[in-house]
Amino acid sequence: MKNINTETTKKTFAGTTYFCPWGDYSGSNFWAVYGHAIVCGYRHGYFDIPIWMIKTGLRLR
Repeated sequence: MKNINTETTKKTFAGTTYFCPWGDYSGSNFWAVYGHAIVCGYRHGYFDIPIWMIKTGLRLR
């Protein structure tokens, strides 16, 4: 296995830009963009689970 250091990583990923799936944010820090995408998805309602799915999962329907 290769020894990966900080300089090798910087040379490999230099200039990489990450984008939010909804196209309203971009940046060079993966984790910042990833965090934004989760918050942005929540604001768009993509993590809202319909009540019927919860009832089906609990066998209350």
